[in-house]
Amino acid sequence: MIRFQEDWTTKYLVEQLRAFEAPDSRFGHFLEGLASPAALPDEQAQHRFVEPANRHLQPVDAQLRLEGEDDGYPLFQLVQLVQVGRGARRRPRNLTFATLGKPDIRFTSALDNDIEIAERADQVLIYDRPVGKNGLLRCDLLTWWQETRESSDPEQANRSLYGRMRASLPAKSEGQKNLFWLYHNN
Repeated sequence: MIRFQEDWTTKYLVEQLRAFEAPDSRFGHFLEGLASPAALPDEQAQHRFVEPANRHLQPVDAQLRLEGEDDGYPLFQLVQLVQVGRGARRRPRNLTFATLGKPDIRFTSALDNDIEIAERADQVLIYDRPVGKNGLLRCDLLTWWQETRESSDPEQANRSLYGRMRASLPAKSEGQKNLFWLYHNN
């Protein structure tokens, strides 16, 4: 933030970047960039930025949250928090997919995203882990499958997950089968 011999104030920098005029997603990427190891290759400096930023993001129910690492440095992602109950906050926590039939699903708490599967629970897969910034990657899904099935053999887990998900595809949908094959093989 140095311009010739005078330091820019934070307000001046933000005005020059037109950050306050940017759409929400662009401003979010800007904040993530400021907290990234590329901008702050010092873990303590990253935390010194993130902590006060989160205090300012709190009134709009947002937070720079630690979501991984990049070359050993923390990697923060801007997340919108969901109000739950009396002040507790969290993101939705499950993804229901690969159903073999139409299950009887009931939300026991719409705010908490707590669900109950009354019938055919064995015909539904529920991914109950946070989905990362890059989406649900096959390696994440395979790790979840292997851990929830307590499988010590990665190849056997890969085959059983493939078979289970393949079984959920409609018989007459070549497009879905092709997309599934690409997802599974990349």
